[in-house]
Amino acid sequence: LAVDVRRPRNRWDTVDYLASIIGKKALPFKGTIEQMDEWIEDESFWVRRVAIICQNSRTTETDQKRLFRYCTLCADEKEFFIAKAIGWALRSHARVDSDAVVEFVRTTPALQPLSVREAMKHIK
Repeated sequence: LAVDVRRPRNRWDTVDYLASIIGKKALPFKGTIEQMDEWIEDESFWVRRVAIICQNSRTTETDQKRLFRYCTLCADEKEFFIAKAIGWALRSHARVDSDAVVEFVRTTPALQPLSVREAMKHIK
């Protein structure tokens, strides 16, 4: 993907829209998920945010193993937009597999409190 989300004028709304488009349209194409594997380690938190939330609309097609790996890689980050993205991504996946999300949260102590709060928001 030839997209530069590192520019300073980027904001959460434009970055989240890009992640949504990637998740709905681009992920099925060869090489896109591998691109997300690179983006999750990018120096820009905006780029990492796209990688984390791009699967939010994938429901049963979410790659749970990859989602949990991305969340683990960024779990200890203090950046608000990353912590929020992790919580949002986990909450979205909980609609499909809440038991897996609960177990992930329980066994990932590095998660920021915001991530945990967001992930568990609708789980009883």
